[in-house]
Amino acid sequence: LHWQIDHAITYFRDNKADEVDFPIVDVKPGRPEFQMGIAYYPGCGFDGLIPLSTSNNAAIENKFSATAPLTVLHGSADSLVTHCSTQYGTGARQIHSKQVAGMLSISDIYQVTVYSGAHHSFDSASSTGADATARDAALKVTLAKLATQL
Repeated sequence: LHWQIDHAITYFRDNKADEVDFPIVDVKPGRPEFQMGIAYYPGCGFDGLIPLSTSNNAAIENKFSATAPLTVLHGSADSLVTHCSTQYGTGARQIHSKQVAGMLSISDIYQVTVYSGAHHSFDSASSTGADATARDAALKVTLAKLATQL
């Protein structure tokens, strides 16, 4: 859903590729345009792809913004929440989205909900971080978004 994914891949290859042991592939032409996105505890595999600087002087193409309404569902006990929510960390991705929206005079379509005490993989019954309360709440949000945005 990232508005500058091709730029982000190039940036990563130029600045961080030597830190990973797997190839960074191009996004295939003809990829679908999404109507919405729901991301459960995002961050792994994505961190480092887009710079985290929230400075107003940082290049706009290096800031995260979604191409469709994006709902992020995270647990407060998941270390990856720090980049997604200003309430639980630096919230760079949340700040980026607001900055890009302001610069381009468009709506900020990034929304994050954080479940207190929930860990990564909170919705997986087989996970050590399983949390039935967070899972059920996230499922209600997911179903409501699917019903109203598709």
